[in-house]
Amino acid sequence: MWPYGRLIAPMTAVPTLALLAPLSPVHGLLGAGLAVAAGFAILRLPSFEKGASVRATCALTAALHAGFLALGIHAVGPDGIHLGALESDPLAFHLLHAVPLLGTLGFAAVAVLPRLIQVNLALLIALGLGVETVLGLMPPPWPIAEGEPEPVDARSYYEFDEVLSYVVSPAVTARHRSMVDGEVAYDVTYRIDSLGRRETPGTGGRSSDRFLLFFGDSNTFGEGLNQEETLPAAVASMAGDSHPYNYGMHGYGPTQALDLLDVRDLASEVAERRGIAIYTFIPAHMGRVVGSSQVAPVWGKGFSYYELGAAGEPVRLGSFFRARPLRTLAQHYWNRSNILSRFGLVLPLRYGDGDFVLTARILRTVADRLQPLFEEVDFYVVMAPVSTADQAETVVRLKKALEAEQVPVIDLSGIVDFSERRWRVADDDWHHSGALNRVLAEALVERLSLGK
Repeated sequence: MWPYGRLIAPMTAVPTLALLAPLSPVHGLLGAGLAVAAGFAILRLPSFEKGASVRATCALTAALHAGFLALGIHAVGPDGIHLGALESDPLAFHLLHAVPLLGTLGFAAVAVLPRLIQVNLALLIALGLGVETVLGLMPPPWPIAEGEPEPVDARSYYEFDEVLSYVVSPAVTARHRSMVDGEVAYDVTYRIDSLGRRETPGTGGRSSDRFLLFFGDSNTFGEGLNQEETLPAAVASMAGDSHPYNYGMHGYGPTQALDLLDVRDLASEVAERRGIAIYTFIPAHMGRVVGSSQVAPVWGKGFSYYELGAAGEPVRLGSFFRARPLRTLAQHYWNRSNILSRFGLVLPLRYGDGDFVLTARILRTVADRLQPLFEEVDFYVVMAPVSTADQAETVVRLKKALEAEQVPVIDLSGIVDFSERRWRVADDDWHHSGALNRVLAEALVERLSLGK
């Protein structure tokens, strides 16, 4: 009975074979041939000591899974292994790639590792799975926020963009009702103009000879705020004859400010020929540049992935999930761990000097790319308020990198105690409040002499 019991191990490859056959008949036949050859080889193993037979069986089974893994990769092509493929058909992705990979590693470990290490490794895995299960059944210790902007005219709020990943639909009005742990955090309305920018009140009929361009994320956009409470609106109310344009967007970072110049014609979208451009930076933007595990496998999987070229210039290599598919997949599985989530472990654990140089070069390039679009434009990076020592360190390191690139910086990171509730839109939502935007606007108007 024992020789036939050996076939239990290679039978773990049956689910992959069942998927491989309809996906590609040729690859299915090759997989079936591998399975038959492995089964025959296992049955022909000599009747030596049982432990040795188990190791030999597992070695052959590991080879079988490795063969199936290679067939699966060849069937879909290397470009077919990415986060988008996983999200579109999770079962097929796991049967075709994850099961063979785990089978190869697992059976190879049994075949090669000493018995003592096998036992300890099995206990560690069992303990880890147990803790993961318990933590998964427990409610998370952080607040649960729900609610996305909903267009009032039944159109889609977001639209797909090949370069930016997503943009807001033009000429749409949306209601954003955010709930945190079942209670209303805010209930506001967003009005978007015909070019996909958030409208700034009071600028429709204004006669202006200078512009104010605002780039950035949801803080610049004014998430959780009504139209008149945004930073561009606050500056506009104090800035004399300067006309504000709000190019901020939920979730964007420095790379999207650069990409925006590739997909938009700002020279025709902005009426004035002279003015100031402002990028508002928060420490979380570093993760949007390098593709942290909080960004790349989540809402930012389609964001641009940049590296420095041979001449030190930022080069777009594609999107995170296409240009670095395996790393983004690994980050996805990292995020799925309840243990790692509870400890707040985010990859990378720390940003290197190269990450700050890349971010500074991207913002330098934004400044340079704006110059030929207008007769005169001054570009500034504004450091927004921070609340922790780590965030303050990020600001210091980026300021140093920006100074090396000769990018002007206006540091407002310590202008208020950002831990105070009045400076954010809700108790557990750290987006800038209208009160904070007014403080920031006053500082910008004074330092840039906008009211004169």
